[in-house]
Amino acid sequence: DYNLGSGFSTKFEGWLINDKYGEMFVSYMQYRIYTLSGASGQENINITNGRFVTPIYQKIMLGAEYLFYHREGIYSYYPDITKQNNEFRFFILYRF
Repeated sequence: DYNLGSGFSTKFEGWLINDKYGEMFVSYMQYRIYTLSGASGQENINITNGRFVTPIYQKIMLGAEYLFYHREGIYSYYPDITKQNNEFRFFILYRF
C-alpha cells in the first residue's frame, strides 16, 4: 500500500567545471506530499547529492559521490516515521 496525494517539490543543482582539474556537482531536492489516499498525514523527503570527478588519463576519470536521503512521515492516526540513508560511491568514468 502506498500513500498518494498532492504536493510540491523544489530542486537546486549546481555545476563547477574545469577542464584541467575536473568537475563538481551538488544538488538538493525536497518533496512534500499531502495524503489524499492512504494514511492521513504528510510526507517530507529531502535528498542531497554531491559528486566530484577528476581526470586521470586522457578520457578516463576518477570520481566520488555522496548521497543523503531523509524522509519524515507525519501521520494523524499512526506513529510518525523518520528514516535516513547515506550512500558513498567511488567510480571510474570514460567519456567518449
